[in-house]
This record gives sequence, C-alpha cells and structure tokens, in this order.
Amino acid sequence: MRRLDEVLAGLPERPSPEELAEVLGVQQQTVWRWLRRGVIPGRKLSNTWVVFRDEVRDSLAVQLDAQPAARSAAQLQAPAPEGVDSVDGLDEPDLTLGGAPT
Repeated sequence: MRRLDEVLAGLPERPSPEELAEVLGVQQQTVWRWLRRGVIPGRKLSNTWVVFRDEVRDSLAVQLDAQPAARSAAQLQAPAPEGVDSVDGLDEPDLTLGGAPT
C-alpha cells in the first residue's frame, strides 16, 4: 500500500473526480464510471460527488490485493492456449496506477 499512499499523498482530503483522474492516470470519464459503479467509494449529493481520499486509498488497496489472487485462480482453471506452455504473462492488466513502474 506504500506505493498507493505515495500516489494519493498530494491530494486533498476530499479530492474532486478530476483530481483523482489525474493522479490515477485515467480519463475523467473513467472516474465518473467507477463512482457510478461503486468501484471507488463516493457519495452523490445532488449533482456533486463527495469523495474521501482515505476511503479511495483503502478501497483501491483491497482491490489491488485481490486481483493477483483472482488471476492466479483463473490461470489454474484455464487451459493454456495451443502452442503456449504457460498462460503467465498473457494479457495481464497493468495493475500499477497510471502505468508507472512500481
């Protein structure tokens, strides 16, 4: 979670969705979609989203921790594609925030 703390450190306690998009390295539309779907926590008050930095950090940390385990379980169940000895490294999503190396 240290890397996540570093990425979110410069944000105010209640960042705007636009600020989140900038530090997470995604488009603003992606943050809006994540908020509507509950991928990142937020509360909609009238036409305004209220987001708390620490809640976003905690939620993303849980999701990032869960992804390698879920991917490993799926790899154990899925047969390797024809001509490939292993499925390791195929189509793995970039789990780093903003695509930056960890």
